[in-house]
Amino acid sequence: MNTITMAQFEKKKTIEDMRVWALQNKITLNETFEYTKEVDENYMLEQSVPADKKIQKGSTVDVKISKGADPEEKIPLPDFASMNGTQIEEWKEKSQ
Repeated sequence: MNTITMAQFEKKKTIEDMRVWALQNKITLNETFEYTKEVDENYMLEQSVPADKKIQKGSTVDVKISKGADPEEKIPLPDFASMNGTQIEEWKEKSQ
């Protein structure tokens, strides 16, 4: 059998999971990484081939992997000295 069915990796599996799958199915991965707070570090952001599509063994699949939050990103902070405890807790909940 020279074709396989593409698995669903986006936002559900880690790059390690996809590398194992690719090796077992003779697929080459073209990996790129980017910072994002939306998806945990080392989890798949995007894959160029949609899940359940048939592809040839030996194909190349482009994948984008999360590097997690950008450590250089500046997070604006409110003036905590002017806030009461309830306001601080509300800000904390909203900011997570």
